[in-house]
Amino acid sequence: MARHPAFAPHEIERQRQQMLSGLRVSLEDPEYIAKRGVRRLVYGFHPYGMPENRHRPRLSPASPGTILLAFHARYFIPNKRHPCDRRRYHRRGSVCGGEKVFADWMQHDLPSQTFIEPPDATRRVIVINKPDAVQTEVRVGHLGIPRRHPDYMAVNLAIRILGGEGSNRLHQILRTERGLTYGAQANMDTLKEAGDFVRKPIRDRKPPAKS
Repeated sequence: MARHPAFAPHEIERQRQQMLSGLRVSLEDPEYIAKRGVRRLVYGFHPYGMPENRHRPRLSPASPGTILLAFHARYFIPNKRHPCDRRRYHRRGSVCGGEKVFADWMQHDLPSQTFIEPPDATRRVIVINKPDAVQTEVRVGHLGIPRRHPDYMAVNLAIRILGGEGSNRLHQILRTERGLTYGAQANMDTLKEAGDFVRKPIRDRKPPAKS
């Protein structure tokens, strides 16, 4: 399975249909739409800004096996760790059975990848109309820092105070004190190449009950 996967056509088709079904459900979720929209605005055409599942997944029924086999040959390689640990299995004369299968599995260099830079920061307002939504999802986003940035711990602490779990400052001011929103929080994603800061107030679209 590790070296020579079958990629049976009926299993591929089953997974493809599950992906399409999940995407249809997600596109009815205002939170999913808002999250996908703000990431595209922050990162542009950088891979971080592209949705994991597109409107029409590229896994077409015509030749999915060929695509998967090419991906497997390119990335499934034993560069980090050999599946047979000689030091463990050669004690007391025992032999690692997996050696017969994996001994000739050769390492090779992974192809290097280069990506475009995220766009420069600018002010843009995007409205996505979804009349059947019972709540309005609002996002305010900006480029952040990568995970290895020296200020990661300090920035992470500040974001948690501003909009983290529990009684954060955004929630206290926007909901508790002023009653402007159903809830509010702030998150920080720190990835390998870059990161983002996002604030998320949520507003009810129903009018307040009359007292």
